[in-house]
Order: sequence, then structure tokens, then C-alpha cells
Amino acid sequence: MSVRRPLLLALLLAPLAAAAPLAAQTERFELSFLVLPGGSYSEYEGLDFDLGYGVGVGWRWSEVWSAELRGTRREHDGRFSELELDTFEFGVRRHFLAGADWQPFLQAGVLRQESERRHEVVCVEPVTGPCPPLVDDESENGGFVGGGMDWRFTRRVALRLDGRAVFYDSERSGDTEDRVDVSAGLVLRF
Repeated sequence: MSVRRPLLLALLLAPLAAAAPLAAQTERFELSFLVLPGGSYSEYEGLDFDLGYGVGVGWRWSEVWSAELRGTRREHDGRFSELELDTFEFGVRRHFLAGADWQPFLQAGVLRQESERRHEVVCVEPVTGPCPPLVDDESENGGFVGGGMDWRFTRRVALRLDGRAVFYDSERSGDTEDRVDVSAGLVLRF
């Protein structure tokens, strides 16, 4: 992994961590800790599950509207390659049933993702073309739409279940690609 990626991740997540003490001044702020279960299937590797993690800071400017900035990281170790995916997202939510313990919401936003893929390189003699690069770095921009549910345990603590349809311009394929992200997390309101 290049030195650039952890530094970029630290610079983007530092404001999230710095906002936590400020958030204690009003109940409109949220700090969320996320887990992102994931999986894939391929002919070569079969069924594979992995788990990502993330943190977010949100601000609720009314009973029904809020915004969130969040960063997530996923790591996948396959049989022939390893993938690290860092995603930075900014989204807006429309909450329903204000004041209820179960609060559904719809959301939309923009994202930037940085990925680093390390390949196991195998070249066969005679080589007729270049071997694949050992490391591929990609930066992609896109958006998301989705929804979810907050289950409030108390006025300040909730469990959030979240689903998003993500779409982005892929550097690798040169086309628009999509995926579904699912997350669960603990939300602390200040």
C-alpha cells in the first residue's frame, strides 16, 4: 500500500474525529461507527465473505433532514490478488416518523473511492505482451441512492441499518459500474 493512501485517509477522517467534542454542544450532531459486511463469488475463488468498517459524522438541521460525511475501508484477500478500497461519501437523508423509535429514511449523495489492487504476477515464456502490473491504483467518482432504518434505544443512541445502490465511473472498464452496499452501525447523537 502506498504511503499516499493512509495519509489521505487520515486527512479526510481527522475532521470527523475532531468534530466529536464540538458535537457535544448540541443534539443535532451524530457520530456513527459502521461495519460493512460484503461478499463475492467467482469461478476461481468460490464464495468469499469479508467485512469492512467506517466512521461518519452527521448533522441534523431539522427533524426530517440530515447530512452525513463518512469514510469506509474494505480489504479483500483473494487467491490471486488483494484489494483495499477506501470510500469517502457525502449524503443527505430524509427521515420519516420523527420522534418514533423506528425511523425509516431515504438518502442520496456523492462519493469518491480509492482502490489499490495487488496482483500475483505469473508470466509464461515466451512473453508475447506485458505482464499485468503488480499494483493497480484507481480513483473513481460516483453517487448513491438508498434507504434504511434507525432504531433508537434512547434519545442519544440508535442502531442504523443502511442499504445503498452505488454507481461510479470505472477507470478499469471505462464504463459506469454499480454495486449494492449494506451497513450496520451504532449512532451516537449529541
